[in-house]
Amino acid sequence: MNMLTILATFCFLIAAVNCRVLKQEDALEKCSKENSIDRELAQKIISHQAHATTPNEKCLIACYLKVKRYLLNHQIDWVAIYKSHAARITDETEKEKVKAIFEECEANFSYENKDDCQIAYDAYECKKL
Repeated sequence: MNMLTILATFCFLIAAVNCRVLKQEDALEKCSKENSIDRELAQKIISHQAHATTPNEKCLIACYLKVKRYLLNHQIDWVAIYKSHAARITDETEKEKVKAIFEECEANFSYENKDDCQIAYDAYECKKL
């Protein structure tokens, strides 16, 4: 293979992987429908403006985290979630505080006897600290 073919193949693979991760709006639309949650309420829950209290609302969070690829194989990808949040923070001191929160959540998180909905909800609650 020549270098151009290798480069084209590499670019195609990157594009294919990135297409599998839906945008936030598409993820909210999909997950709110799947869990019979009003779209506006779903947005509030995901953005921590409303509290998830019902099983469907907890499963909404799981769906969203799966679509965004933050919940894979019953495990939270704490680094990916942190990077997503850190990308919107400009103050380095604040970034370090947020990083410490995520590291503490990861270090103290238990997956034992939990389904994906409970895992997602517990991660969501931990992150709010």
